[in-house]
Amino acid sequence: WGWLVLSGLLGISFAHVLIYRAILSLGPIVTVGGASLVPLLTAGGAWLVLGERMRLMQWSGGAILLAGCFCLVFAKTRTHRQSQN
Repeated sequence: WGWLVLSGLLGISFAHVLIYRAILSLGPIVTVGGASLVPLLTAGGAWLVLGERMRLMQWSGGAILLAGCFCLVFAKTRTHRQSQN
């Protein structure tokens, strides 16, 4: 049980450090947008490791997620450029 608790504590604290650093460097909107890609990345890992296949509706959802994240990063880059001028 000790290893399990240690693993959980380290994993949670490491994840919190990463998310807070991402919020500081990218901003909260882009960070949350990037975190929304986790299900798509999990599906990709399940395909590679387990051979699972996604259906058309799932691929459509993944494409919408990618487009949304692209829009967030594009908007962040654009506002950053405008603030420098």
